[in-house]
Amino acid sequence: MTISNDPAVCGAIHNYQTPIFVDNCDGLQNRTLTEGLASGSLFPVGTTTVTWQYTDVAGNGPTSCTFTVLVQDDENPMIFCEEVVATNQFTFETPMDIRPNDVTQAIIQVAPSMTITDFNILTLAGTQPDMGDLTVTLTSPAGTTVTFFDGLCSGTADFDMALDDAATAIVTTAACGPLGG
Repeated sequence: MTISNDPAVCGAIHNYQTPIFVDNCDGLQNRTLTEGLASGSLFPVGTTTVTWQYTDVAGNGPTSCTFTVLVQDDENPMIFCEEVVATNQFTFETPMDIRPNDVTQAIIQVAPSMTITDFNILTLAGTQPDMGDLTVTLTSPAGTTVTFFDGLCSGTADFDMALDDAATAIVTTAACGPLGG
């Protein structure tokens, strides 16, 4: 079987159906993993051979079941260059649940020597019963925090916005849509 690597992991957790061995006298029996990884394990990128064996109580066997798990690295690499102006766009497309009184994070990994000179949020969209309860901040690894907005547009829900330091409207004075829109 062939599977793709898990995002940001050099491998994949893979669950497979373990083989069932049946014997005329022993019935359904337990088996022994003699090679490879158990179901639910993190399989590394590449090919892993998995072998299960069974020998009945009369000593007949072993009977084997062997298969391979191929994990393909389908994730593009990133490049971090020192003293080079580069534009990297990081995308988080998986919806993130934001619960009341909770902190939800999206983490972007950068090389320790990298300096971020400009940071823009191209699309920040979601449904929040009341944006007045929502705070969006950016925190650097050094602990510097920039608040994009805090309690903006109280009574407004279903937001869809872009944040850019070169924008013409100030976030605290930007127009807010009606509740639910």
